[in-house]
Amino acid sequence: MTTIVGIRVPSEDGGIVIAPDIQKSIENREDGTLEEKVKYYKKIVIGKTWALAHAGGIDDQLSRFLRYMSGHKRYGSNEDLANSVIERAVMRYSQRDAIKEKKKELFEKPHFEEVNLLNAAAKRDFDGNEGEEDDSILHTFLLATISPQTGLWYVDSHGNLIETIEYGDKEFQYLCIGSGRDMADSYIENLLKDDNFDPENIDIPKAIDILYGSLQRAERNIYTSGPLDLVILTKKRGVEHWGKRIREDITDAVLKTKEEIKSNYLSTSD
Repeated sequence: MTTIVGIRVPSEDGGIVIAPDIQKSIENREDGTLEEKVKYYKKIVIGKTWALAHAGGIDDQLSRFLRYMSGHKRYGSNEDLANSVIERAVMRYSQRDAIKEKKKELFEKPHFEEVNLLNAAAKRDFDGNEGEEDDSILHTFLLATISPQTGLWYVDSHGNLIETIEYGDKEFQYLCIGSGRDMADSYIENLLKDDNFDPENIDIPKAIDILYGSLQRAERNIYTSGPLDLVILTKKRGVEHWGKRIREDITDAVLKTKEEIKSNYLSTSD
């Protein structure tokens, strides 16, 4: 369980900012209670021109999928193969109307076919172990790309790409997914109702502030917690993952504060 927020910046240079929390929560399937919390769990993988963030439960099928998308050789992958998976999904989405017109296939394939296969496998595993179906084991994603086109999508459990929310007739696009999405979405909606807020003039720094504000609101959800991760995608700088830097700075700040507290209690001789 998690909360992930993405914002597409409407500036001339463009760009997308994504931030998930990093807590891994394990739910008891029998009574729905929170069984375990893991302080740090990486929920986002990146490529040369894309970032893919996961929301939902954790299982072996997902772990293999994320390692494949990370380009691990052990799983028969590499950077180019992972990039081709993303490019194919985006191209299928952008060409969906033309594909429908051809009507050469009985059914239109999902845009992100690998996600469809992932969830089919995850559901088979769960049915085999538990003897019943449970949609909570299905995996969904937030996908951001700067090539072959700039876009921000929700990837549903069937592998379909769904475009971001657009506020009115303006170019402010954002997406909230995961267990705390309603709280995060409420935070952003309240900003958009503020007359002093101009969604057309959002840049990367302002988008970061909005992300952090929305995720702090989402922390009221018990499945959302921990230091936040951060990925920024721009045409100029490419894809940059700032999560490690954030965690290191937080650790340094905690250690510094601990030493300052200790200094107040050091024994001194007359």
